[in-house]
Amino acid sequence: MRIRHHLTFGFYLLISGFAWAQMILFWVHEATGFNPEWGILQYCLTILKEQTAIHQVVLVGLNILIAYSVLKLVGFAIQQIKLGSHWRKHVNSRYNHVKTTQLRQQFNEIGIKMTVIDHEGIIAVTYGFFRPRIVLSSKVIDYFSDREIAAIVWHENFHCRNFDPLRSYFLQIMKTSLPFLPILEKLSHYIQVWMELLADQYAIQKLNNAKDLACVLLKCTQQVQVVPVGSVGFADAAINYRLQQLIDPKQRIKVPVMNSIPTMNSILMLTLLTGVIVSGCS
Repeated sequence: MRIRHHLTFGFYLLISGFAWAQMILFWVHEATGFNPEWGILQYCLTILKEQTAIHQVVLVGLNILIAYSVLKLVGFAIQQIKLGSHWRKHVNSRYNHVKTTQLRQQFNEIGIKMTVIDHEGIIAVTYGFFRPRIVLSSKVIDYFSDREIAAIVWHENFHCRNFDPLRSYFLQIMKTSLPFLPILEKLSHYIQVWMELLADQYAIQKLNNAKDLACVLLKCTQQVQVVPVGSVGFADAAINYRLQQLIDPKQRIKVPVMNSIPTMNSILMLTLLTGVIVSGCS
């Protein structure tokens, strides 16, 4: 399943990258007259030279679509930067030196920076794009047993090792800026669910049992967890799949990835994005 997970993420990169590449090339051509000798844009240019009503409608429509995507992309990025800054200030202001030192000594072999903050809610997250770190709240330290805390830490350590906060941010910003490709929503959900399932498998492997992790998940369902921006939380929408994996490890987990309607809508929009290839060649 790890291979399929990575292939799905690669497919997500391919679709979103293709869409943005075509939109950028289109605007570069509009601004500079640049005419690439490769790709599909050269076919679009022929039809855009024609001055019929339908061609003008297509031209205006493409510009509106691209402008909308750019605004969504920039708006989302600015919002996340502000929220991320607020979260870092929150962590620094609530830093618990004693419990942080104890936690780092307990899990010294992990080699990942860990921080404990004073907070009455359950917080167990990995945040940071290029130097991810683990943040736990004081309630997590007080509420869970040592074995349960170990399950949480090893789970979050997996997210750190795989730069999951960065990958999650990319998933969010792409599906937000390209809402006309509904397949991205389905793929994003699939990828994020498997991020959690693989992290659970890693924690189980480190602890040699699933009992402690199962106890943590059950306790988390009874509590409200705080998941800050730009981070990967411990308990989330994937919790049902995770419990299923713990209850019956041998059963194959089936996470729906695509259905016909979003797939067909996305194919249609990608076809429109490539311009009017057929018309341009005719």
